[in-house]
This record gives sequence, C-alpha cells and structure tokens, in this order.
Amino acid sequence: MRQFVLGLLILAIHAAGESRTVFAVRCGSALRPAAARGRLLVALARAATPEPAAIIGSTDPGAPRTFARDADDAAPGATLFVSTDDEYFPHDPHPCAAGTGPVPALPPGDWYAQAVLDCNPDLRGPRAPGNPYSDVVRVTVAPEAGTRCRST
Repeated sequence: MRQFVLGLLILAIHAAGESRTVFAVRCGSALRPAAARGRLLVALARAATPEPAAIIGSTDPGAPRTFARDADDAAPGATLFVSTDDEYFPHDPHPCAAGTGPVPALPPGDWYAQAVLDCNPDLRGPRAPGNPYSDVVRVTVAPEAGTRCRST
C-alpha cells in the first residue's frame, strides 16, 4: 500500500508587477525523524503519467519542470515552501524567444505537480528508498495578476 507523507498546496503570489508561484508542502505525521534534512523538490509535468517525480532529471523535450531548495527543518506537521524563484531544471536554452522577452520558469497552463523530499543519505535521487513524496495534484497556472493557482 502506498502512503503519502507530503501534501502539496499551490499558491500564487503576485507583487510589484512580478509573479511567482509558491508551492507549500505540508509534512505528514508519518514523516520519519531521519527525513528532517534533505532537498525539497516539486516537479511539474504536462501529463499525470508517468508521475512527475519519477522522471525528474529527464532531458526529453517533455521533461518536468523541477523547482528545489534545501529543507533543513522538515518535521511532522511542518510546512515547507519552494517557489519559481528557487533553483530549477531544465532551464530554457533560449531564454528570449523571437524577441518576446524571457520565458517564465513555469509557463501558464495546466500542470501535474508532485513533491518529493530527497533525504536518503546513502542513495541520492528523488525515487531513492525512504524518500517521502506527495500524490500528483493537477494545477492551473494563470498569468493574470491576482489569480491563484487551482489544485484539483
């Protein structure tokens, strides 16, 4: 039986003409103490299958956008945050397409998001044994100011 120990909530924050998407990840009560430190990753793909976290690091054209930051304070009940301002992969090799300006780190549209806490000290990688992860959540990212991402 599969047990999800991370919950994923998507928020949108718009300030001073700039927008970024913030991912709030809540640690479940089943989070082990050994998982208190690691790297929090949120992967977003255009399709729900395969699961976004299962294909983190893919170099295919449809590779998931992955945002990450260190998570030194993960604990049962804690909420951790990752945003589109944090480190991400893959970077667009052509950041200014046809003179239109920079491509956003997370383009608008429908996405499937999944969080994973990479905390296995012996085997690095999002699908290493013991790494907690969330269920896949469908979200819509809209570029309009004041719009909140919807998770369904």
